[in-house]
Amino acid sequence: MVKMFLDFVGDKFSASNPIPVPDNDPLDDCSAISHGTHVAGIIAANAIGISQPGFIPDVPFLGVAPEATLGAYRIMGCAEDGTTTELIVAAMFRAYDDKADI
Repeated sequence: MVKMFLDFVGDKFSASNPIPVPDNDPLDDCSAISHGTHVAGIIAANAIGISQPGFIPDVPFLGVAPEATLGAYRIMGCAEDGTTTELIVAAMFRAYDDKADI
């Protein structure tokens, strides 16, 4: 379960628009492949007993650490063409402040 999160940059952050617009929702409006969701599922999925229509898996499954609590600290915009050292460090400090075990 993702319990710690912050979007440090916003969707429009890029090399040509390097002004971060942070918000409290780490989800984006640009991901066609949902890489972060995919990785989080491999790690912490618990798809046993899902009964909500549209979300019932063909085969119930568990991730490798289904009891894990995850943090999501977004440091790249939709363009995925870079970030800054300052944003990386800010995300690491936020994870520390959130008491993440890293």
